[in-house]
Amino acid sequence: MKQKGFTLIEVIISIVILSAVSAVILNLFVKSANINLKVETESLASLYCINAIESHKNDSVTAPTTLQFFYRENWQEVADEAQAEYRIELQMKPQPQNKYLIAVTASAFNASDKCLATCQTDIIKRDKAVLSW
Repeated sequence: MKQKGFTLIEVIISIVILSAVSAVILNLFVKSANINLKVETESLASLYCINAIESHKNDSVTAPTTLQFFYRENWQEVADEAQAEYRIELQMKPQPQNKYLIAVTASAFNASDKCLATCQTDIIKRDKAVLSW
């Protein structure tokens, strides 16, 4: 009498195939989570670079100036570099050809000095009035 059902070899092969497919799918979830974390960090770095530019665009700059700001892992500002997970470097350089033009670059770095984001702009200053491009 012939019985209906799966043999032991068929069950083992299906489990192996299912395990391989599951491992690939779970690996994609892990990679996706890592990419999300990286993109979120870079987005916040860009936002804080832009904030640094905006909050210092009225500064009177007559010589090349570099300012540094330090942040904890959750982007709370700290005064001590030793406690910092992130650093923003704001560079303002008056252009010699045009006494009203200032080139501004803000760069965000992590604790291992890897650049996360860079924002650049030019600021036009005329008689203490500031217009940003």
